Amino acid sequence: MANSGSIFCDLLKEEVRLLLAVNAAGLTETIFYGIHFVLFCICMYILLRNRRSTQWFILTSAIIMFALSTADISITMRLLSHDVADIVFNPTRLNTIIKFVGKKSPLFVTNNFIADLILLYRCWMVWGRSKYVLIGASFLVLADTIWGYISMGPGVSLESPFLPLYIWSILGINVLMTLVTVGRIFWVSMMARRIIGTRQLQSYRTVMAIIVESSLVYSACILAFILFPDNSSYRMVMATICMRLVTIMPTLLIVQVGLGRVVRESNVTATISERESRFSSVILDTVFTSAQGGAIRSTVIGPCLVDEEAPDAYQNSINAASPKTLPILTPNA
Repeated sequence: MANSGSIFCDLLKEEVRLLLAVNAAGLTETIFYGIHFVLFCICMYILLRNRRSTQWFILTSAIIMFALSTADISITMRLLSHDVADIVFNPTRLNTIIKFVGKKSPLFVTNNFIADLILLYRCWMVWGRSKYVLIGASFLVLADTIWGYISMGPGVSLESPFLPLYIWSILGINVLMTLVTVGRIFWVSMMARRIIGTRQLQSYRTVMAIIVESSLVYSACILAFILFPDNSSYRMVMATICMRLVTIMPTLLIVQVGLGRVVRESNVTATISERESRFSSVILDTVFTSAQGGAIRSTVIGPCLVDEEAPDAYQNSINAASPKTLPILTPNA
């Protein structure tokens, strides 16, 4: 009899612990969704303020991610407002509710796929639309997404041995594409130093910092989820944070660019004469030079993250007799 009472108490404690973890995860997810909602509103204002120059791929991606996040949080609200009470009064419905909550997993995989596409797009543009970068990165993203749908499909729980492999692949792709993108920007900035001067290199450093920090936050959260104890009910809190950050960070990056924290386009010369800069949502104009026959040849690659005021990002080459009068072009020049 005493053993039965002890077992009952242990089961009750486990259920209470689980319900507390569910409530904590739901509250955390709601707070992060609120952050995403505010950022999304600012993002739409920035992108739609000048429809002529809006980069529609970025706009569409932001809208789809927010729509999926809204569907995700709707499942959470249903769980907190209705299903938790059902579990308390009717524990036999636990498996049914778990299957319903399992619908959140495909939403996360889809959101992560869109976020990876934005990473791929940014990397591709920074590398001057290199087909090799596009093919290599596309293969990684598609393979990761297919594996994600398989590993987080119906019947796969958080304790599944397949899930860590998918999460590790998310971390690896995120870090790899960030390093490739930032490495390219760093190399170009070093090549362009003799034209634009040391002072103007601050713009490139700012770009690199923005890209690294947006990737670092999400990567750190993914790593924390991986390292979190498997037997802890509160691991689902880390899972919900990851589900929200995968959409928050790309949206935050757009907002940072739109609010002018990144690069503001300006027409400058190699003499570094100062002119008042104007607003632009172009994340980077990479400039590099090579000496050819005594003349300086300047090649401009304009990879844009938020919008493109010129037609597409392009490569434009000019020859100049003197480096002192060589303009550093922007897509609007």
